Amino acid sequence: MALRLRGSPGLSSESWRGVLEREGFGSIGFPAGQAAGLGQQVIAAASDGVVRQAVVAQVRPKATLQATGREATRAEGQRSGAGAAEAGSVLDRVRASLAQEVSRLIKVDVADLDAERALNEYGFDSISFTQLARRLNEVYELALRPPVFYEHPTLAQLAQHLVESYPTLRARFSVAAAGPGEAASAARPAAARRRRGRVRVRGAVEARGSLPERDKIAIIGMSGCFPMARDIAAFWDNLVAERDCISEIPAERWDWRAIYGDPREDGNQTNVKWGGFIEGVDEFDPLFFGISPREAELMDPQQRLLMTHVWKALEDAGYSAHSLSGSRTALFIGTANSGYGGLVTQAGGTISPVGILPSLGPNWMSYVLNLHGPSEPVETACSSSLVALHRAISALHADQCDLAVAGGVNTILTPDGHIGLSKAGMLSVTGRCQAFSKHADGFVRAEGVGMLVLKKLRGAQR
Repeated sequence: MALRLRGSPGLSSESWRGVLEREGFGSIGFPAGQAAGLGQQVIAAASDGVVRQAVVAQVRPKATLQATGREATRAEGQRSGAGAAEAGSVLDRVRASLAQEVSRLIKVDVADLDAERALNEYGFDSISFTQLARRLNEVYELALRPPVFYEHPTLAQLAQHLVESYPTLRARFSVAAAGPGEAASAARPAAARRRRGRVRVRGAVEARGSLPERDKIAIIGMSGCFPMARDIAAFWDNLVAERDCISEIPAERWDWRAIYGDPREDGNQTNVKWGGFIEGVDEFDPLFFGISPREAELMDPQQRLLMTHVWKALEDAGYSAHSLSGSRTALFIGTANSGYGGLVTQAGGTISPVGILPSLGPNWMSYVLNLHGPSEPVETACSSSLVALHRAISALHADQCDLAVAGGVNTILTPDGHIGLSKAGMLSVTGRCQAFSKHADGFVRAEGVGMLVLKKLRGAQR
């Protein structure tokens, strides 16, 4: 096991598994898998004993990295077998162009770059990989994301992936598709080509902006509860009034003073005392849902809030629970582990897997309402609710359901998240999110629940 070094990549559990398997590790496990939602993870793996070293530069000539478009074109004319030669030449030119971009970014001479050496050995981390992705997207008109550099860690592998996966890039670097003069300009920034009128962006944007009538989705109901807003109407009033709904951590969550301190000096302290907290997080009517009070005590408050606001959102849309029984209604809910199981254990209670596992929250509500559509939890950190909304819309388009409820729920019940994120320097000490400002010092954690009821527009208008 190892501690994550500052500046090293922050990968998901499955991404770490892939990286470790490629490096020869086996018996990979995640002993603290339930804590993944806190932004931390423990990884245990067994090495195969093989020490991997970078390939010595002299073993493999690096002429392919230094070749310009003109030199690659000249080499192409000297090869036999037009098909294979063209493919090799395209790959060489893409690799050479990638090396030029990497060289500019990290200020390393192209001659010192080895196509078979992992980019992270040159000092790349999650931040510089993001910069590289942005640059390559600008130059080649792609839509790369930083994880691609972990899946294809060397210049050679990355070039191979781009050539195989992006026909437009392959055509741009192909001698057969362009004369010698244009082959040399294949890697010029897309912005320069747009100025010459070769790329028409406006038409593409307009085409995407007008969806066919059958593809439009209507929001026909909603419900929610947010900091200092018990319902959607109060939330709207807060937005109109530009009300600041961040406060000190309330005593019913935990005593922030007992753990207040510098996280760099004491790993079990945090210097953040702010957050957004909803009122009545412990309020629930279990008998209304056919749940015993004892069982309700063992339920994660997130599950209680989920059930309450799914019901309210459906009522807002004009549906009764009885009318939806047996229907193709789907639930897609962003949710994560809240740490409530630890509180139950501390209080001497017995953990109920049905009431604690966040993945079972949507399933339980589907069972209570007898819904026969997809029922899926979504956990993608800060984007969970948006991803849930995307999946709901996709399910409607694919005719996998007739009605969908999409949303998310989050509660902050223990100080673990504050402590862990403070140690990583991710939380705002001032309790203010100042995106794109030079004064930004992190984000602020907050609670909330929001549910939307979705239906195809034509069906909603009937």
